[in-house]
Amino acid sequence: MLLVVSTYAASVYPTTQWAFTEGKANEPSTILTYSLQSPLDGVKFDFINETSYQWWYFDVVSYDLLSSITVTFNIGSNMGSSSASEIPTYVSVDGKLPNGELFSISAIPAMNITVNTVGQGSSSLWEGSGSSCSWNGTPDLSTYKVTIAAPEYGIQGSIIINSVSPAEYPDYLASQQFYNVSELVAPNYGWANVIPGAQAIVDITINNSQVAFQGSGYHDTDWGTIPLEDFLEIEYWGHAQVGDWTVVFWLTELQSHDTSSQIYIAEGPTPLTLSDVTITPITEGDYPDGTILLGTDTGYAGRYEFILVPESITASIGSEL
Repeated sequence: MLLVVSTYAASVYPTTQWAFTEGKANEPSTILTYSLQSPLDGVKFDFINETSYQWWYFDVVSYDLLSSITVTFNIGSNMGSSSASEIPTYVSVDGKLPNGELFSISAIPAMNITVNTVGQGSSSLWEGSGSSCSWNGTPDLSTYKVTIAAPEYGIQGSIIINSVSPAEYPDYLASQQFYNVSELVAPNYGWANVIPGAQAIVDITINNSQVAFQGSGYHDTDWGTIPLEDFLEIEYWGHAQVGDWTVVFWLTELQSHDTSSQIYIAEGPTPLTLSDVTITPITEGDYPDGTILLGTDTGYAGRYEFILVPESITASIGSEL
């Protein structure tokens, strides 16, 4: 199925400025769940309490697959916080060096956080004691720059991500925002795929060693008001770039046994399909553990299949995913 991309005015959203404020523990936090309520990459709640959360996620994998880096700006806890006064706000950085060594900086604390939006894009500054981390995005989502300045944690540098494929909501392209489409992938849990695929440049110094590479980039944001362990049974999620093709997929099974899925396929800037996907583990043959087969039928445009073969594990999130 070929998707028609309509143009849109980024100025449909007013410029916004937001600063981190903790909510009261006994007050519910309301999240934004429809496309006309907020910019794609903006803040998605009125305030943070002990059960609400949002994170902005960036990653880059080098073209030779030897290096990778992920950066996550996190407000709140998707596992639930013990109290409104203990809401975690931090930046985490982890990845793989060219020599195969893994690194992980699990939490660079941030006390002062601001998020500003222009058009669909956002820019944000996270300041802590001896650290300053930020991202700066363009209104049309074409370019993002992530800057890490945390010398006390042994890391500083930048990541530049230039988009090659259009943004999406869970079941619609971002260009379809005027239909006021849903941003939810599960009840009270939202996702926006800001940059499905990109060309990226990484220039980071880790413990006085420079790490510089070019590769495939990605950026999304997730948010919710219910801890993941309270509703999610299993989740698959992943993305890849193969030549000019960008692929992003997810499948969720809730504890209620309701399931939903999607695969996004684009060739360069042209989206080809947004459709349901089947995910089948491959347990036979010479494939390593963790290999999966993605399949989707798009009707008249035919069937797409992809085999995803794991090369290495750079981080383990836990059993809840």
